[in-house]
Amino acid sequence: MNARIPLLLLTFVATSTTAQTYPAKPVRVVVAFAPGGTTDILGRIYSQKLSAATGQQFVVDNRTGAGGTIGTEAVVRAAPDGYTINFGSTSSLAVSPNLYSKLSYDLMRDVAPVIQVATASFMLAVHPSVPAKTMRELITLARARPGQLNYASSGSGSSLHLCGEYLKYLAKIEMDVLTKHGIRATATTNTDICVHHPQIIEDAVKLGWEFMGHNKTNSTRLTALEPEQERELIRYCTKRLTEATGKRPVGWLGSGLAETWNTLDYLAEEDYLYVSDWVNDDQPYRMMAGGKELVYLPYSYEVNDSGQVYYRFASGEDFGQIIRNTFDVLYAEGAESARVMAICLHPFMTGVPNRIGALDKALAYIKGHDGVWFATGEEIVRAYLASKASI
Repeated sequence: MNARIPLLLLTFVATSTTAQTYPAKPVRVVVAFAPGGTTDILGRIYSQKLSAATGQQFVVDNRTGAGGTIGTEAVVRAAPDGYTINFGSTSSLAVSPNLYSKLSYDLMRDVAPVIQVATASFMLAVHPSVPAKTMRELITLARARPGQLNYASSGSGSSLHLCGEYLKYLAKIEMDVLTKHGIRATATTNTDICVHHPQIIEDAVKLGWEFMGHNKTNSTRLTALEPEQERELIRYCTKRLTEATGKRPVGWLGSGLAETWNTLDYLAEEDYLYVSDWVNDDQPYRMMAGGKELVYLPYSYEVNDSGQVYYRFASGEDFGQIIRNTFDVLYAEGAESARVMAICLHPFMTGVPNRIGALDKALAYIKGHDGVWFATGEEIVRAYLASKASI
């Protein structure tokens, strides 16, 4: 696998103009990754060239960690005079802002791009002891040993990490774990996936998965749109998912769980059956919107790899234990009244080799109990409505 990744040079937007020739003093070049890596090497090469061309020193300052966000934040917090610049990469400037929801800065607002200076190629290599000599053989091996093959990357959220996850997406390795346990997922789906990765949609359809509306991309939240733009986006997502899957979606989970005062009305207009944007119960309930009835289907931010892994630094085994502990409580309570347990997964988090095995074990634990129904969101909601429950 060969991937070409752009590397960018960014600088702060100056707050005022000056007649002074730039640079009039040394410039700090913040590299958000460790010494010896591709970004660091290129940063040092360009710093040397800029020092020679301008007569002022361009000094590299490595500020590493958290997918490049620590170094980027150092630049954002520096004086906006052009003397602290960021030599970053796709990982720090594109990936991290879409993975970390609570960054203290906004790249679109706080910095200005200067130029793309290079592209880098990534290669996939295996140890001679691995019984795979071609990509096809490696994928076959990975499918036969879910959660047992490890790969190295430069960190969670890095370009190398996402390349590995992209390969897993194309190889459908994580799908095999759910299929092994006879589980059909309900996939919250950005409609851009239908355009850029139709093979994922095609395989999920074959497996009988359900698709929920989940915006066009994660970078556009409903709360950032004008009312008519929001209505049109929901209408577009509904139409695109219907075309790609052959079935009209009946469930919705907004990107970032974001809603406006109009969202439910717009979902009702498109005949949605249920919504999962709130995290406030483990039983469904009814509500009225736009003159129609909608059902809330429980969603979890506790049994959720995003909250546990990225913000609470849980290991795969920690997350597996959280799944089991939650199940034990809800299973006991379910003896009196049915409970809904949502296990909320993101392939690029739980699908990695050091976590997928823990999910496999947790699902096996749940499967070992009687009276457990593994169902899609639509199946649960329709069963709830058919039960004539009072809430």
